[in-house]
This record gives sequence, structure tokens and C-alpha cells, in this order.
Amino acid sequence: MGQAGTTLVAFALAAVLTVSGLGKIARPVRFRSALTVTYGWPPRFTVIAARVVPLSELGGATLLMWPTARTLGLLLTSGLLVAMSTLTGAAWAAGRKGDCGCWGVVQEQLGARTVARDVLLALVSVATLAIRLG
Repeated sequence: MGQAGTTLVAFALAAVLTVSGLGKIARPVRFRSALTVTYGWPPRFTVIAARVVPLSELGGATLLMWPTARTLGLLLTSGLLVAMSTLTGAAWAAGRKGDCGCWGVVQEQLGARTVARDVLLALVSVATLAIRLG
């Protein structure tokens, strides 16, 4: 994959992260509820996560848009997506049910499709980072 390919992937990841981050900002209570109900987080941690996660998503998306910051954006995005994949995968494997909280404004039940999408996004981000690092 050349420069054009990594740019296209970066823009696609930025679009996904922007929609996700803005959705969580628009509905922080829904995101916090998903963290508590679906993932079993204590409510005091969800207050912090409801701020940090969407801002990290938007920050990563912003960095992905600038060629000079793209590697840093891929690093942030890869870490975020690996963490999200781990979280959704562990919750699904444990048989937890409920809204995954992935999009904020749109409810999506945690399931195999959620985990597969998160893993795929993480793999794409990590692979693009590896290509960019040469």
C-alpha cells in the first residue's frame, strides 16, 4: 500500500472516529450507561471515560487528517481501537449483553458483529501504522 492507500485508510478511520466521538459527546449518559450496564464498570470511572474516550477519538481523527501528524494519529488510533476491541471482546466472551455504546446516539447490541468490526478496525489501523513506519 502506497501513500495514497495509507491516506485513504487514514481518512476512513478519521470518519469512523469522528462519528463515534461526536455521538458519545451528544449522548454522554447513554455512553456512561453502556459502560456500567454492558461492561460492568463502576459509575465513578464512567464519568471520566465519557469525557476521555470521545475526545481521544476526535483527537485521533484530527491527527489522521494532517500528513505531518498522521503517524501520531495512527499510533493514538491503534491504541484506542485495540483497547476497544479488547473491551468489547472480553465483555462478549463473558456473555454480557446490552448496548455496546460504540456510537453514542445509535444503540447497537454487543455481539459478534460488534467485536468483529472493532477487531477489523484495530487491525487496519495497526497495519497502516506498521506500513507507515516502514
